Amino acid sequence: MESSIYIRPFSKDWAETAKDRSCGMEELDTKTLCNRFRIGKTSLFEFVRQNYGMGIIEHVRVLRIEHAKKLLTDHQELSITEIAALCGFSDYNYFNTVFKRLTGMPPGKYRKAHNTIYEPLTK
Repeated sequence: MESSIYIRPFSKDWAETAKDRSCGMEELDTKTLCNRFRIGKTSLFEFVRQNYGMGIIEHVRVLRIEHAKKLLTDHQELSITEIAALCGFSDYNYFNTVFKRLTGMPPGKYRKAHNTIYEPLTK
């Protein structure tokens, strides 16, 4: 009971902070989050698992891939390498692996399948 009262006030902040910081070059780590919300690691891990059904590292990966999906469809001018870096992945191959595991397809194929830019048919 006590932990839910303590955690509830920062749940919205947590989601916004994680989303804002997980998709940039800045590294998001447990120490930063614990300091931001003035809680211990155990409370942070329990909160994330209870609210998102996964560990904190996996949750941050999911947020990064969600941002990558948006960049892939909305910013055709960005290369996949640039998108990987913008979403906090320093290793292009690791980005491809994680992206494919979470979406079922590599980033290039995802971009083609979700291309919203009109391209006229050519004969």
